[in-house]
Amino acid sequence: MHLDESSSERLRAAGGSSLWRAFAIGLAQVTRLALPVLFLPLIARELAPEEAGRYLLYFQLAAYFAILAEFGSTIYLARRLALTSGPRAAASAFWADYVSRFLLFAATTPLAWAVGLWLGGDGTLLAFSIASGWLLGAGLPIFRQFAGSISSAVAIELATVAIYVGGMSTLFLWRPSAVAALGVFVASLAVSHLAQLGAQGRVVGSGARMSVRRAWRLARHRWRLLALRGFGALQSQATIPLLGVMLGASQVALYGMGERLFAVTSNLMMVVLSVSSPVLMRWELSGDGRRRRRVAIFALAALTGYALVCAAMVLVSSRLVTSIFGPQYAPSAQYFPALSVIYTIQVAGIVGLAAFVAPRGLGAAMLPAFAIGAVVMLVGGAAVANLGVPAVLGVRLVAELSILIAVIVVVRRNRSIGAGRE
Repeated sequence: MHLDESSSERLRAAGGSSLWRAFAIGLAQVTRLALPVLFLPLIARELAPEEAGRYLLYFQLAAYFAILAEFGSTIYLARRLALTSGPRAAASAFWADYVSRFLLFAATTPLAWAVGLWLGGDGTLLAFSIASGWLLGAGLPIFRQFAGSISSAVAIELATVAIYVGGMSTLFLWRPSAVAALGVFVASLAVSHLAQLGAQGRVVGSGARMSVRRAWRLARHRWRLLALRGFGALQSQATIPLLGVMLGASQVALYGMGERLFAVTSNLMMVVLSVSSPVLMRWELSGDGRRRRRVAIFALAALTGYALVCAAMVLVSSRLVTSIFGPQYAPSAQYFPALSVIYTIQVAGIVGLAAFVAPRGLGAAMLPAFAIGAVVMLVGGAAVANLGVPAVLGVRLVAELSILIAVIVVVRRNRSIGAGRE
């Protein structure tokens, strides 16, 4: 996207002024994202494997709904807020995007809930998955990076932590179940969401007709990115749903406890990249001839650090699983070597796209590759699921490699285009 000189100056200023804000809010979000994993030992020890598997299955569904709720705001809305001048302009831009995404979410999720019931899902857990999906993906933390005080944003995130810890320590222990565990998570997110809305004050919005028109325009402009995120999630996070449908919830628990540990490391890497985005933006706009080298060093350091973390988890996998979840989940350790390779490949693709590829051309460039990866994972995984978890992981490895190859091709093409413009 072409930027004039004044827009570039505003982006540079926004990148510098929002760096500390993004770091502070990102740090608070790390704590909140880690909560479900921190309480997995309690869930694993208090629930039978069948019930623990149900919790993991519906928690994964919540992640799918969060992608629909987010609807590209992490990229598009953050960039738009960086270009706004003044709190009122930022509020107007945010609420127009927020209401549009809410209308799209409200229009599509009832159908997903009905399909889930038709497939034999639990109605209460499905409702909790949909609610937590919206609360996770609504995008309020993005807004707090550009408006409002840092202290109030961090206080709200810490209050979310306190509510979740209190609920899991009382309600869950009083009546442990998958419904209680997911319900406490939804309640903590809801309180956080309402507190952030209250801290913002008056909603800056428009009429119902204009909101519907904006929702339609947003759907037309961002459908590629939504499809990209959706296919990517199906390709990379379909193992638990496949095992739940084909092999039952107990097998989900035996595999999923270990897999969740790798998933949280991947989520933390996403937070690191999000917090680092203002720095990457400043490098991109600086005009410095060394910016590519800086970006390459950053990407290599991030990927190397992540690979070392995964290698350490493999080395202590047996002790890690049994000490955290209990001896009944010891079989999870056998999947750690494959998971370490899969997640390292996945993070390599994420780092490459975040560091080297402009968001504007991302959907068109990567959509076919992610669609193929999703089809390979769903069809191939379903075909071999009866052979067990290793066979499904083999299919997932093939899908991840196909995505990584596509990322390498896109990055090389993006860098050659950039060199030609210079």
